[in-house]
Amino acid sequence: MTECYAKQMIKTTLERYLPTSKVRSEVYCNTMRPFHPYCLIKMNEEEYLPLNRDYKPLGLNSGDIYEYGNYPFLYIKKEELNLNVLWDNGDASRSGVWFLFSDSTCPHDNLQRYVQILRIVFFGSKEHYDFKELWGHKKRLNYEGWEFNLSRFKNN
Repeated sequence: MTECYAKQMIKTTLERYLPTSKVRSEVYCNTMRPFHPYCLIKMNEEEYLPLNRDYKPLGLNSGDIYEYGNYPFLYIKKEELNLNVLWDNGDASRSGVWFLFSDSTCPHDNLQRYVQILRIVFFGSKEHYDFKELWGHKKRLNYEGWEFNLSRFKNN
């Protein structure tokens, strides 16, 4: 089975361009922002579309409005994803949206954490993870959201 285009983009940014220092991490994150998945939105029962921090399909950095249905080549099948480690805002208006980071956890603040999430979600990494380790800071910022996500994680 051929890897989907969106996963190829993510893998390329990880394999070829991952920085080794804090300063380079900030430059990397700013430069690669269009290619970093911020969230996954449910397009149908079987597929998700990864969006960057600007809520644009991966790889796009200009324009204002996007019709997400015009990017089926970026869709990822649900069975190819591990949604267990992602943050769900529990907001009915954003039902079906799963987050890989937030403003309080932007990748350049903890690139190692973000890369770990990418590997688990998109590439089936079996490395050990603990939801509390990945999202522990959110408890201070959003206790209700923390409890909601922790209960969801325990049920999976």
